Amino acid sequence: MHAGGLEDKDSTIGESKKNSFGSTIVLIAAKSVGNETYDVLFGIPEFIVVYEHSVSYKSDCIIFLSNDTFSEEEKKIAICAMKRLTLADYVQFCKACKELYDQRVITESLLNWVINPNFSNRYNLAKSYKNKQVVDLLTNLKNDNAISAAFKRELDNILSGKLARVISNSNSR
Repeated sequence: MHAGGLEDKDSTIGESKKNSFGSTIVLIAAKSVGNETYDVLFGIPEFIVVYEHSVSYKSDCIIFLSNDTFSEEEKKIAICAMKRLTLADYVQFCKACKELYDQRVITESLLNWVINPNFSNRYNLAKSYKNKQVVDLLTNLKNDNAISAAFKRELDNILSGKLARVISNSNSR
């Protein structure tokens, strides 16, 4: 067991992990209250456990996001913890979140946070804007009439490579 009662990826994933994901995210949120940046999460041991083993928690995160008892802030922290997924796993995660959005379970703001968060300078999708899975995902989102014009402009910035260039330029300074 690791901090927060979460089992590591090499342990049998049992009910204790599944029941503790939500309480662990709530604990992380409580420890990060009052901070101006999400990068503070890297100073919280419980967050590191989930982040480093995010593939083991992907399903738990989807369930967590679908639960309306958790705050938007707690849900953003859970999404941040998924940023270490492989690109293929992250695209699957995005598709699951889009389904939650289509079911009106999560807000467009949260869906946007899944696609385009400024966290840990990872920008999984933006840096992979030429990848076919990413292009298909973002194009489908862009063609959805329920998505706002502002969000569609952000999707255009990713699809065109503009965001990737901005990131590259800011990292080279």
